[in-house]
Amino acid sequence: MKGNIKLGLILSTVFFGLNFNANAGVIPNWHSNFGVELADLTDEDDENQVVTLNHSMSVYGSLYSSVSVNTNGSLNFTDFTDDYDVSDEFEDNYGVSIAAFWSDLDPSENNDARIYQNSDVFNGQNANIFTWYKIPDYEDNDLLNTFQAIITEGGDIQLNFLSLDGVD
Repeated sequence: MKGNIKLGLILSTVFFGLNFNANAGVIPNWHSNFGVELADLTDEDDENQVVTLNHSMSVYGSLYSSVSVNTNGSLNFTDFTDDYDVSDEFEDNYGVSIAAFWSDLDPSENNDARIYQNSDVFNGQNANIFTWYKIPDYEDNDLLNTFQAIITEGGDIQLNFLSLDGVD
């Protein structure tokens, strides 16, 4: 059975073609324990880091034990890439992916920018939690984005957005 997709707060993303703007306050399911910093991604632009998951995840009906975390806001399960391209062929270019916030981001432009991975129980299931914290937009370094993707072992996906300054 495919997992349910839950959005903590829907904001504008290029990938989904939505155009809503909102200021996020306290998000009920925001996971504040960020876990371990993925240090290879902190000072880089257009990079990815493959991580082994503490709990295998069911994503779109297949089990995965590792994922490529991308500085541009995506998780890639089959094609590990650091590329950033907005096109109609997203699936062809990136394979099985979750685009938490798909944009041209550059962590190297903010000393506070971090990308984290954590494993915890979420809604009664083992979960892998990925947080992009204060990641600047590539074009305008003053626009900082903080968001997370929570994926449970049962295949539930929740995207949380604390702040998306880089949304037009």
